[in-house]
Amino acid sequence: MPHLSIEDCKRDPARALRVLLRYLPLSLCVREIMRLRALSERGELETPLLDVGCGDGLFWEAAGETARTDGERLRGLMGIDVNPHELRIASLRLGREGGAVRRVDISGPHGTMDDIASATYPTILANCSLEHVRQIDRAFRNLHGLQRESGLFHLFVPAPDWTDTLRLKRLLSGMHPRLGMLYGAMWDGFFQHHHLYPHYVWRHLLESSGYHVETLQGIGSFHANRLFARWAAPSFPAFLYKELFKRYPTWYAPLKRGYVRWMEQGFLEEIRAGACIQSDPEHPETVEYYIVCRKKSGNGHHPEKP
Repeated sequence: MPHLSIEDCKRDPARALRVLLRYLPLSLCVREIMRLRALSERGELETPLLDVGCGDGLFWEAAGETARTDGERLRGLMGIDVNPHELRIASLRLGREGGAVRRVDISGPHGTMDDIASATYPTILANCSLEHVRQIDRAFRNLHGLQRESGLFHLFVPAPDWTDTLRLKRLLSGMHPRLGMLYGAMWDGFFQHHHLYPHYVWRHLLESSGYHVETLQGIGSFHANRLFARWAAPSFPAFLYKELFKRYPTWYAPLKRGYVRWMEQGFLEEIRAGACIQSDPEHPETVEYYIVCRKKSGNGHHPEKP
């Protein structure tokens, strides 16, 4: 079976970080590099692969250098999203490497899946995308119907108390719990997190949708979380810039790279060593969950009907 390799991030996470720093605010780079590092432990991913909420495709550009001279490193990758502007960028990034993109709402009725239903997917990836989908049950049923028997579903979702790692929230909580909760809710509202559940609730939702959870890990580490917290508020202008101009500003990329080299070698060492991957999802530094589950054989779930 053909596969996509993302082991470059395990061998050289600094290269992947350099790619991300060219485009993303530093706080988002921290989270994306941790997800890439966790996924790199899987080695290769069988194709065809469905990336749910692929955005602008930067994740796959950061995942590794082109390993083949035919320019089709991402052959077999299908990225879907609901944002037409992001998909136009993704079509350039992924298309030149052999990938494809479609505008699909994974929580939509069955008929809207026709563009991607011509294949069944042995691998599905949802990289911090499904927590933004209001109708999560319908999304899981649709994904289950699109997945090959015994296929693997890789899912990254935020932990419900991820904001507890933010220093200002801890300070406000010490003054009064309501202040800390209000500050945490502000961040979840800003990122449009509709689903914030403990790991055992995610396990229940997935197993109720016809999956067997094989691995459930925490994502987060001391240096990574402190770096995210330090740059979260300064990233707000970049978020606002993107709302206005549909892209993140890139003029200060050298400043971000210089800061990481100068101040945050501990962060890069944690990434190289895999210290951002926690076997215990209730580890105090956990800010996200990485869940790998397998489609149960002979299950009667099908894509959602209108």
